[in-house]
Amino acid sequence: MIFFPIKTFKRGFSIKREPNRDLRAKGEHGRIALCHHLSARSFEDQDSKGLFLNEVSNLNFTPKKAVTIDEASRLNELVQDFLSVLTGSEYRSNWPSTSFTNGAKGTIHYFRIKSDENRPEEHRCSIPFRAIESNFCSLFFSWLTNSKEHGPGIYLYLSTKRGVRAYTEQRFFSLISGLEALHRSTFGDQETDSYRTKLQRILADVKEANDRKWLQKRLKNAGAPSLETRLRQLFETLPIDFREDRLNKFCGNCARARNTLAHYGHIEKDNDPETQKIWRINEILSGLYHLLILSKIGVDKDIIKDGLRSFRFYSLRWHLEQSELIALIEKRRRP
Repeated sequence: MIFFPIKTFKRGFSIKREPNRDLRAKGEHGRIALCHHLSARSFEDQDSKGLFLNEVSNLNFTPKKAVTIDEASRLNELVQDFLSVLTGSEYRSNWPSTSFTNGAKGTIHYFRIKSDENRPEEHRCSIPFRAIESNFCSLFFSWLTNSKEHGPGIYLYLSTKRGVRAYTEQRFFSLISGLEALHRSTFGDQETDSYRTKLQRILADVKEANDRKWLQKRLKNAGAPSLETRLRQLFETLPIDFREDRLNKFCGNCARARNTLAHYGHIEKDNDPETQKIWRINEILSGLYHLLILSKIGVDKDIIKDGLRSFRFYSLRWHLEQSELIALIEKRRRP
């Protein structure tokens, strides 16, 4: 909510407003414009009269070349997901307006899952707009590039943020699969030289050709990083002062939980009480996954670090502290 200074006169009043600067940029994907304007609505009841003033922002994206309706629908979903990542909200805006090559204008309707979540308020957004206003457009173009480059490493996180409620175990699998895919697209599955040397030595000792071929096939992906290693490497890129021993234990718990669920269908087979708290693992994975995506698209690490110290990421910070992954943060700075 924005408050404007008001001056009253005998026959009326005046409002002074400093307009927000419109943002425009051109990139390899097309042109983007974020434009602001005021919307007014009057009201009157038995006791009073009034006027509601709202600042409205329109995000306009023009692709580099004309696209089909299906492609325009997918672009709109990318825009929605971009705003969802920045705000940390599952809110989905109204149907998009579009311009056709013949000059006509219209609204695109297509099948989508619409969340019941209300429009996010500024103080509840994960990233304050003022902190990224100067590079908002570059973040958007980076989002389009990273969405294509990392694919499932991005949209498997978003699949848990579209207003669809899932069982705890299903959410866990989506988060783990997405993080594994994000690691693979970021770091790859390169085998170490020592592993390749050892593999060749073992295969050389197998005399029978068919046995050697069978063994080579069985060991094809044995040199890839373990899930525990993948998670640790990803989380270590974040600007968070993790306790190393606790981070290693947490990543190990995630790997054991995934294997236990995959083979037994429930978590009680694991004797570690921390692994059984799958709901808390989900909250930590989801929060860290969110920060990883923000970092990927170019949000400054100082903004992320400050956000973790403020109420914007309070839930994630609380779970990290309760799991002793980080030390208690005593100072709660306002954004």
